[in-house]
Amino acid sequence: MAEAAPDYQQREEFWKPLPGPKLHTATASTSERLVCSHCHTDLILGARFCHACGADQQFVLAETPRLAVHQKAAARLQANGFGPATVVALIMGVGCLIVAVSLGFLYKVTTLSDWQAIQLWRIEWLLGALALFAGGILIKQVPSKTQ
Repeated sequence: MAEAAPDYQQREEFWKPLPGPKLHTATASTSERLVCSHCHTDLILGARFCHACGADQQFVLAETPRLAVHQKAAARLQANGFGPATVVALIMGVGCLIVAVSLGFLYKVTTLSDWQAIQLWRIEWLLGALALFAGGILIKQVPSKTQ
């Protein structure tokens, strides 16, 4: 079985790098991607030529707008002491408020007991929102002031 596999060290393959100076490429971070300077298609990381048009690349970095906006917002929240748990608690609190307000639109009141049940549900949802808001505020980290 070992004789069936060819020895790749003896012959040159077309995808092996050329001898000479190495090409130094910039690595793309999560907010940037490599695009062709000629046809603007996304490139494979470390590609020297565009697979679509064949143009030689100088590795122009283009920033993806959506990811950049999310990273800026996350950095702004982190700078103000809002961690992921705080943001989740505050979003869930807003969701509880929306449910509490929408209960009156979803259920029709025909008797006094229906009205009392809806008010009780509304109070429970408001208490849940209050607990989540309080938890989000208590989890919030105090931003450190570096001078």
